[in-house]
Amino acid sequence: MKGRNTKNFAKTVLVAISICLFAYSVSATLGYYTFGDAVKQDILLSYQPPPVDVVVGVLMVAAKTYTTYPILLFCGRVEVEKLWKYAWKLSEETAAKREFVRRCVIATVWFIATLLIALYVPAIAIVIDVLGALAALFIFFFPGMCLMKIAMDYIPAVHTFKRRFLAVAATLFMIIGSFLFGLVIVQSIMDDVAPAATPISNVTICT
Repeated sequence: MKGRNTKNFAKTVLVAISICLFAYSVSATLGYYTFGDAVKQDILLSYQPPPVDVVVGVLMVAAKTYTTYPILLFCGRVEVEKLWKYAWKLSEETAAKREFVRRCVIATVWFIATLLIALYVPAIAIVIDVLGALAALFIFFFPGMCLMKIAMDYIPAVHTFKRRFLAVAATLFMIIGSFLFGLVIVQSIMDDVAPAATPISNVTICT
């Protein structure tokens, strides 16, 4: 978290986008190369019956989920606490008095909500579709907003060309992110609502 400046921010965003672009491109290319038009959105579901290495991949994804859940819960709890303090206009002294109770309530509600979603959502593919749409926001839209903020507030007005260049780049990022988000959401809703020859909920990965 040291060295918070525009240069380091640009490097971080560029490296993150490059890694995501490489990973998604390789996965998509190999998926279409292996299965053609029959490839599913979750490429692991395309293997029927799944070989041993695919089962290992599923187990690794599950292990990743188990290990990252506490981190996501911590980040979510912190942000919910901030919203709670802001909504009730609590001072630091007042908020510290019932901090333990508030943390327990947030963590319990978060866990119960996760459990209910896992029980009543018919297939994980539906969740993957929504997460894919949110990924477009995280990869393009939100970095574009940050870049626009930097261009407007932190770049001196005398550097007109640099300011305009960053503003145009930020606008393109936000447009791409918005387009991909809307496209993936609409496509996932159409796939879930429209009747399919093989319902997603009937596809099994481990037999």
